[in-house]
Amino acid sequence: MAKGELEKIADLLLEGKITPEKAKELTEGSVRAVEFKSNSKIKFRDLGGRLEVLRDEGLIAYSDYHLEKDPFGELGLYIIQAESLLEGEGNFSVLFRGLKSMAYRRGASHISLEVDNSNDRAREIYEHLGFYPLGTSHTVSGNTDRVPMRYDSFNSK
Repeated sequence: MAKGELEKIADLLLEGKITPEKAKELTEGSVRAVEFKSNSKIKFRDLGGRLEVLRDEGLIAYSDYHLEKDPFGELGLYIIQAESLLEGEGNFSVLFRGLKSMAYRRGASHISLEVDNSNDRAREIYEHLGFYPLGTSHTVSGNTDRVPMRYDSFNSK
């Protein structure tokens, strides 16, 4: 089964649209839960303002967030901070799938964040995940340029 197909099935499972049994059936038995490269089970823990991603070995990624209405009255999930504790493992993509699913279930129309203008790697990751810049950067605390970014493609991958 192709990697993209497995990711779609994992997304459906995370969003509660299919059961673990259906995921196992669709993947010919290769997925018992949302699994990762190390074949350990991924678990999400929502602590109300912090979403954590856990594997058997413990916490691997987290995001602090809050839900609020924007100036146009649309509910949005705003990422305050997001951190992957392991480099190059794809943990941030798993974290984002969890955030996307949670935002969608809670009725948010978009996900927003701000990224340091000088952090090209972070901007590339967010753009790869489907975020797009909103306007130009602005200064925070007198010394950091930040670029606002938004994600609103809940129907896409």
